[in-house]
Amino acid sequence: MTGTRDSRPRRPLGLVEGENVAWSVMSILVAGPVLYGLIGWGVDGLVGTNRVFLGLGVVVGLVLSFYIVYARYGRT
Repeated sequence: MTGTRDSRPRRPLGLVEGENVAWSVMSILVAGPVLYGLIGWGVDGLVGTNRVFLGLGVVVGLVLSFYIVYARYGRT
């Protein structure tokens, strides 16, 4: 015998299969509303409105995030 080493290829330590995709999807779904919400908050400050564009920014960011996730990972 040549030893007790396993001849199967070893996976690298760290992320399991699909975990990197899950982290990517989660970061996209969080970053979109946060980014567009901050932009809306800034527009609210410039225009002088009270959280109108903040809400619009969060909704637009969420919709765009879902679209990006669908376009990147949802199509087969």
